[in-house]
Amino acid sequence: MGLPSHPPVVLIHGMWSQPCVWDGWQRNLEDAGYQCHRLRLFGHRADAHPSTLELLGRSGLQDYVAQARELVDSLPREPVLIGHSLGGLIAQQLATQVSLAAVVLVCTAAPAAVFPLRLTR
Repeated sequence: MGLPSHPPVVLIHGMWSQPCVWDGWQRNLEDAGYQCHRLRLFGHRADAHPSTLELLGRSGLQDYVAQARELVDSLPREPVLIGHSLGGLIAQQLATQVSLAAVVLVCTAAPAAVFPLRLTR
């Protein structure tokens, strides 16, 4: 459930990955009193291994950002976003659209649209 004093945490995996990559992180965060939500990005099922072109042809970055925003908007308060690789790009884009408690980037880069911005929230 999470402690009331702790913001919810949204974990966003990278391309060709699965939410299960966050198992260890989620366990540790929940032990520390955080409520975690793992996002499964469109086209990233355990039984499917599409190529980069197949993924990008079906879902672009803004589609993934919209998917993440839907989850964030459903939460009772501003969350911490933790994104790995593509998940980090999604988190950066979403941080320009909504108020967040924090953003944690794991092995990611800044997309051109975000790079010049200073994220001060």
